[in-house]
Amino acid sequence: MATEFHFFPLLPFKLKEMIWKFAIRPTLPGAHVFSKHETTRDRCVSDNTLFCWELEPRLAAPRCLPRGVGFDPAAQAAAPISWTLNNPSAYLIDSGLWTACKESLLVIEKEFQNLARRREVWSPEEVESFRKQRGRFPLPETATYKVSDDSRHRYLTVFPDQDLFILQPNDITALNWKLVRESERHMALEYNPAWDKVWGYDHAKDTVVRGAVRDFIDDLAFSTGKAGTRFFLWFIDYRIKRNPRYQMLDEERTEWPRDDPLRTFNAKDRFVEVKPWQLGDCAEHNRMWDVSLEDNSYGVDVWIPYGPEAFVRVLTDELDGHWDYEEKYWRKPLDFDWVEYGLLACEDL
Repeated sequence: MATEFHFFPLLPFKLKEMIWKFAIRPTLPGAHVFSKHETTRDRCVSDNTLFCWELEPRLAAPRCLPRGVGFDPAAQAAAPISWTLNNPSAYLIDSGLWTACKESLLVIEKEFQNLARRREVWSPEEVESFRKQRGRFPLPETATYKVSDDSRHRYLTVFPDQDLFILQPNDITALNWKLVRESERHMALEYNPAWDKVWGYDHAKDTVVRGAVRDFIDDLAFSTGKAGTRFFLWFIDYRIKRNPRYQMLDEERTEWPRDDPLRTFNAKDRFVEVKPWQLGDCAEHNRMWDVSLEDNSYGVDVWIPYGPEAFVRVLTDELDGHWDYEEKYWRKPLDFDWVEYGLLACEDL
């Protein structure tokens, strides 16, 4: 057993390089949390504002609840704005390597030029040809942010074509989704349990009616449809957990290979795609995912679509409708087929 302690700066570079690489995030799609400002007054420069040219300049530090605490609007509003406090974002995992020393900077620059991090497969000939023409592969989008405790600028790195961007806007319906560029981007919003009641119930007429959240769904479908580019909008419901009773049925085993693999985004937590048919909607169900919902919340013995799965389904139906800009009815076919909605669960790593 070794009895001598070697100071890190005195280690051979090959060994230090291995240690630096262990500190870099895995070669997987990441997840990043930002708050998002839309009004002119919110654009003021502060310690929480992101400084960059490549990214949307009005992104800022998020409000994050501690691990294990589900989304609650009141608690979310009371959480402090901070780049580091309770922030699960992947950009914090290796942000210190940009400024630790010259060797760590060299290692992270070299690693982030690796094609595997862009999930691209090139032949050796293609790699050689590219390097002859351009010298080296470009780095991913990197920005600086100021930390209020020491007023120094620190770095964060994202891979826009594969990473998940979790936005915390002041007004969701006012979000300008045209910030999504011409590529397959993944955006996310934290699901508010108040959105569960997609449908209401009229006791006087004894019939199912539009819920209070339907106007919000209409506005959200329209604002995302105006983006004019293909992207995914995910809703993260922190109530969704894996069902400990789940056992895959024989018919599922035969159909499963035809399904696309579940998308996952990794940070200090992991965000996993939840297919609609994998989410249970009754007690003692045998599906992969479980969600805690109120029982018979309408006070009637009638089955009413309810919860995050119903929200996403109705939102998709609204987008598939046709919006008339003048009359403000769903009439003209504008083919809003480029936006896809889905659900994500959050799991501790």
